[in-house]
Amino acid sequence: MLILWIRHALYNAGILPSSKGAIPTLVVGNLELGGTGKSQVVLRLIELLKPQLKLAVLSRGYGRKSTGFIEVSVDSNFDETGDEPLMFKRRFPQVNVFCDEDRLHGIDQIKAKFPETQLVILDDKFFYQVLY
Repeated sequence: MLILWIRHALYNAGILPSSKGAIPTLVVGNLELGGTGKSQVVLRLIELLKPQLKLAVLSRGYGRKSTGFIEVSVDSNFDETGDEPLMFKRRFPQVNVFCDEDRLHGIDQIKAKFPETQLVILDDKFFYQVLY
């Protein structure tokens, strides 16, 4: 916890660089990797927010064999997207789902391709790396 406090202090002091995303984001993550229920939280957030907002989901696509920015379709396979983004898309086909290991780049691409997007849910990101 001390490390997080120090990191926050360095960001707040402007010593560590911080970037602003092109679209407001909601980050789902914690300090644990896998198996802590983050994907279930993302699914519930989509369910709750999609009636009110134009949503997109952006994931790193853990375990995928592709790199860079890709749009997930219901016909994608997990080798190109990772299993969680594909699950999100198949559960909510009307919601735009993307993968990009560079989150800011991914948000910029979403903004360029889908400017009507009002909120991006970032899947599986450490909570202290919030993008505004």
